[in-house]
Amino acid sequence: MSDLWRDIRAHKLAAIIYLLFWIGVLVVEVFTFVQDVAGPVIPFLFMIPLVAGGMVGWWRKATPAHAVRMGNRLFGGMLAGVLSCEITFIVMKGGAADELIGWMRGQRFQGIEVLEFLIASGIVGVLFGLLGAALAQAVGENRHKPIPTT
Repeated sequence: MSDLWRDIRAHKLAAIIYLLFWIGVLVVEVFTFVQDVAGPVIPFLFMIPLVAGGMVGWWRKATPAHAVRMGNRLFGGMLAGVLSCEITFIVMKGGAADELIGWMRGQRFQGIEVLEFLIASGIVGVLFGLLGAALAQAVGENRHKPIPTT
């Protein structure tokens, strides 16, 4: 976790751009939310952990301290993916906080469904974070190879 925070502090501009992307997706999700589904935003919700995992995998590939440990890059991508996905689920419209606020206002609390979706979003976050870090690893490997001349 401290490595992830160090990566974010080292790449402030990219982290700010990602934060703006994340907030933008959440704002659009509020406006497109119709009857418990935000249809047009679903691909962007899946992009959140993918981009987070890819950024961390790319950042750790670029630093000499992490250059030899591929597992560290992949684990960092998985951690970034699951954190971004879980935080998104908590704060998004129809998410855990919205459900809790509705319950405090007297609506029926759907605790089991919230827990199931929390677990499912964690699994999706891990998988997409891993995929993003693996894509960053694959692109990073090709970036440093010289082009053969014939």
